[in-house]
Amino acid sequence: MLKEKLALLDRVPEPAINHAARTLLDLRGSWEWATKEERKNLVRRMLLEIRRNVEEKRLLWIQARPEYEVLFQLLPNLRVDEE
Repeated sequence: MLKEKLALLDRVPEPAINHAARTLLDLRGSWEWATKEERKNLVRRMLLEIRRNVEEKRLLWIQARPEYEVLFQLLPNLRVDEE
């Protein structure tokens, strides 16, 4: 499993992965102090689409922007939808 995830990184051009990683690191530091509107903008920077169940207050799926897909694929609790 770890080898597969590391192989994903090899397929992404270095500038793209560096940009995505920098954005995530910036996000981590900024999130705590960001306003609600700023948080929305940060999320929109990385995601194209989000589907949620409002009644159950849970996320159903996300579609990451192409430059951030590989970083989301590295997260252990997310799975890629084959459709």
